[in-house]
Amino acid sequence: MVKKELSNEQCERIIGAYLSGTKQKVISAQLSIAPSTVNDTIKRYKQTHSATPKKRPGRPKTLTDQDVRVLKRIVREDRFGSLPVLTGKLNSDLETTLHTNTVRNFYVCNNKSSSLSWRICIDG
Repeated sequence: MVKKELSNEQCERIIGAYLSGTKQKVISAQLSIAPSTVNDTIKRYKQTHSATPKKRPGRPKTLTDQDVRVLKRIVREDRFGSLPVLTGKLNSDLETTLHTNTVRNFYVCNNKSSSLSWRICIDG
């Protein structure tokens, strides 16, 4: 079974129905959501006074929004530069040691002809 996170709207509906006095089984049937999910949402609301779950932990982004803007500027200045050259310029501007694959993951797009193009990524 595929587990899908509830949308904010669904969480708010569950909490609204609960606060108006509707039983959990009725809420579950009306919204077509598993009773355990309704129970967990109400339980979380009672503990945190918030309908939405806490943000999940994860690895922080390698490049900040400002770093991405710097990368865009570097690519605009040298559209036909090779990936290692662009990575070197980015590393010197940001005083970091990013790998070329990290830069590729942010800004290299594959065209249908399987050639690499920087222009599509910057304009899009």
